[in-house]
Amino acid sequence: MSGEALALASATCFAISNVTIARGARPEAEDNGAFVSLLITTVISGAAWIAAGLARGFEPVTPRALAWFAGAGVLTAFIGRVFFYASVQRLGAMRSSTLKRLNPFFSVVLGVVVLGDQLTGGIAIGLVLILASFAALLAGAGGNAARPAGANAGSFMARFGYAYGIVSALGYSSGYLLRKMGLNEAHDALLGTMVGCIVGALLFAATAAFNRDYARAVRATFARPNPWLIGAGESVEDPTCSAQRQSFLDGYLTSLGVSHTIVTTTDAFKVAFRSGAYNTYWITGGATKLLEPLVEEVREAALRGGTLIVDGAHDDRNNVLDEVVGINFKGKPTGITTVTLASGFLPSGSFTVSGSRPLRVELTTALRQGVFNTGDPAIATNVYGRGMALLFAFDLTGTLQAQAASVLLSTMLGDAIDEVAPAVPLTFTGGAYVPLTITLASGATQSLDWAVRTPDASGTYSISALVTQTYGSTTVTVGTYPIAITVSGLDTQLAGVIASLQALALTASADQKARDNALAKLQQAQSQIAAANWEGAIATLIDVNNQLDGVTGVNVLSYEAAIDNVLKEVERVWWSALPACPAAPLCRTP
Repeated sequence: MSGEALALASATCFAISNVTIARGARPEAEDNGAFVSLLITTVISGAAWIAAGLARGFEPVTPRALAWFAGAGVLTAFIGRVFFYASVQRLGAMRSSTLKRLNPFFSVVLGVVVLGDQLTGGIAIGLVLILASFAALLAGAGGNAARPAGANAGSFMARFGYAYGIVSALGYSSGYLLRKMGLNEAHDALLGTMVGCIVGALLFAATAAFNRDYARAVRATFARPNPWLIGAGESVEDPTCSAQRQSFLDGYLTSLGVSHTIVTTTDAFKVAFRSGAYNTYWITGGATKLLEPLVEEVREAALRGGTLIVDGAHDDRNNVLDEVVGINFKGKPTGITTVTLASGFLPSGSFTVSGSRPLRVELTTALRQGVFNTGDPAIATNVYGRGMALLFAFDLTGTLQAQAASVLLSTMLGDAIDEVAPAVPLTFTGGAYVPLTITLASGATQSLDWAVRTPDASGTYSISALVTQTYGSTTVTVGTYPIAITVSGLDTQLAGVIASLQALALTASADQKARDNALAKLQQAQSQIAAANWEGAIATLIDVNNQLDGVTGVNVLSYEAAIDNVLKEVERVWWSALPACPAAPLCRTP
């Protein structure tokens, strides 16, 4: 019965692990806890092996046993565990646990096929029951079980979650066979576990040298340990805006006359962002971490002329935005209590900070507009490409909530937004004239900057301008003048950018290589646009500008801005292709 008791204890630990993984790793998080669990299991099993060996003596070990244990580690501690954690991350604890039932199924099948074990009638019935229970639980979990947001049963993410679970079960089952062979050579389960986890951790770290997602998971393990994920190793990330914070901020911005929409999920942000209806993006301290390529889309939106506002939020895995706000993140110190405003466009005065712990940042290209009592920058602005960025290195929403009646705070926020945000255009119905009133002295001239939303199709269009002059109380019509506008849509715009880049004179071989890589990506984006692969085109266009960042001999901002305008149009087409709400979880409001 001791074997059955140990199996029951193992199943209980796996169940606890499922829950802690699901609590600690959201579907959008890069760190799902696999690496930290490998490290912790290595430490625990190693400590237990040393303690048991000192108490009762160490079992003899052969090189052959170590080889079997290492092979088992590749299959279980690396392939099995990494894919299992990815499955839990995408499906949640309930649905991923149904896939765990495939472990004994594959183990029996491999035992019969590889080891020649006998398939008795009872074992055969057990296999059928496993498959039946798996199918029933899978159907039930797909219907009603709680799961992470965004992991709907038919979604792309969920399909990957099921595939990951099956690969994990096969990896675990294959590893069990190798571990059994190792235990036949050296009867020490603790040693086998430790060796396997060491191999798995080394493989994970080695993969991090070539894979960006694995590298981020390794960095995140040491940068900010997640207690739920550490719990999974033994046995959320930033919470979304609470309803109270959301309600407060909504009312506060309304009182300032700021037109806005507040969203609290990554999907909602993506839909609103790609609609093209906004030119200012505020990432607040309670915001869920943005995903790639979405976070890079925000960066490109700022580069082409939008505004990014960040307050009290920082994640090392989202440091793409540090470049936009012009800072390097240095940590979250203690002892920061007040902010003193020190800017030409902000009011004078000081206030106490509230909410989550402030950030310590080092300014790179940003300009300081306010300081903490420690002398560290508290508020900063930055010019990024053709856009602007504004950083509050403290929990602005929490501070506003704590001092909702503060005139200084409301004036500061209003003035700061006015300084960095693009002007909000007036709205007119189709066919109506837009009034522009200009007072000119005799012989004077005036330049006008204006923007219109054009049709999607390429072509030549005309806007009619009616000009009148007013002298005192007398108004005289000067005439009506057509203004010709040439629109380059997706069908022609990329071709023009490609031709311009091809004609760009570069002398350094590194610049030429970066330009050629960008051109190859642009041609790939053309093919993706032609195939209506909007998500693929978005990711590729972002990669084009990443490649152009490698050109240092000439200024390529105009090319990057042109590519970003194409990116914005592709984002808009992606949004237009969404079903109208509430037809699907990911939908648009016309």
